[in-house]
Amino acid sequence: MQTILNKCIENSYNDYGLVANVSNIYYCTDNEAYENKNVDLGDFIFGAIIILLLVINGVATFYDVILRKWTQTNKESGNQYLLTFSVIQNWERLIQSGHIDPAYERFASVHGVRSLSSFLTILPHMMLLVGSGFVDNPHDFEKAYYNPFFYIIVNGTMFVQIYFIVSGSLMTYSLALNDGKRKEKWGFFFKAILYRWIRLVPSVALLLGFITTWYRHLGSGPLWEFYTTPVVNDCRRYWWSHILLFNNYIEDNKYCLLQSWQIAADYQMYSIALALYLGTKKGRGRSLAHFLLFAIGCIAPALHVWFQNLDGVFILYPEIYRTFKTDNFRKMHVFFYNNLACFAMGLQLDSSVPRGGVVIISDGNPNLHLGGDAGNQDFEAMSF
Repeated sequence: MQTILNKCIENSYNDYGLVANVSNIYYCTDNEAYENKNVDLGDFIFGAIIILLLVINGVATFYDVILRKWTQTNKESGNQYLLTFSVIQNWERLIQSGHIDPAYERFASVHGVRSLSSFLTILPHMMLLVGSGFVDNPHDFEKAYYNPFFYIIVNGTMFVQIYFIVSGSLMTYSLALNDGKRKEKWGFFFKAILYRWIRLVPSVALLLGFITTWYRHLGSGPLWEFYTTPVVNDCRRYWWSHILLFNNYIEDNKYCLLQSWQIAADYQMYSIALALYLGTKKGRGRSLAHFLLFAIGCIAPALHVWFQNLDGVFILYPEIYRTFKTDNFRKMHVFFYNNLACFAMGLQLDSSVPRGGVVIISDGNPNLHLGGDAGNQDFEAMSF
């Protein structure tokens, strides 16, 4: 096939005095290749899981409607385990503007910051739809890098640092509200990291299940095979690293859920920061620990740049959109210790946030609220 194409191209360009050769054939298959993509046992198992979840969502939502409309009972009644799957109840939790604990009301504006940073982080990934195809005029795509608005997109990898600052700050603030009330510090440590793992992994596992099963059946064509097959293969090979939230250190995993590196990095930084928090006392010792984390986050990237000849800042060049290959991403950007600087800044910000009591007016009588009960604060600390 390559020999035939070379002769065809050579004849086409001879009239212009040019020499051209086929460097690589990205797509060459027949109908048998698609006939071999049969639905296997894994596809059936994942499909059954999705159907089961949808049925549970439907039953829970109907149960929630019955409780609200016919029995006129409050939200605390009924089977709370089943109501956890209610679409109505989950939607209300998603859009609620307030917080159960008044001690967190001062952080209401942070929800806006997190939302904006999430959109700005997603935006560069959306550009893959433009840059990863066969661009008719690559020069126009390259000239977009001189557009000031486009700077937001190509530097979008930096916006994730906002998320790390907020995550570190809220985690320390939540833990500080309950200082001195925990009887078993290290028992709480293992409970906290386990709870966080349980909260993060189900959504990641669901996405992994879809990619390794039904995703490969959704399309066809030269670009589909070129971009989809490596993703499916890597996810089937390295799915365990995503479940263990260690995928950012598997260098051979070049395609599977690249965007999920920040989940693993945040979980790793959270675990280390929580251990340091519980192992140090408030004051100079804790501030010194934060400074050491900040120093590591500043020095480690510089060492990578120096010894591995990498760029100081990870920028999404046009070639990266086309190939998804760059040493700056896999050898520096995704490692948790290279993101510690901003996370440590968030941890230290807690020292400048006052944690005084909050006055609540109830039945005309003012009451002093010192941050809620211990169980609720521990729950918040494990959530951030």
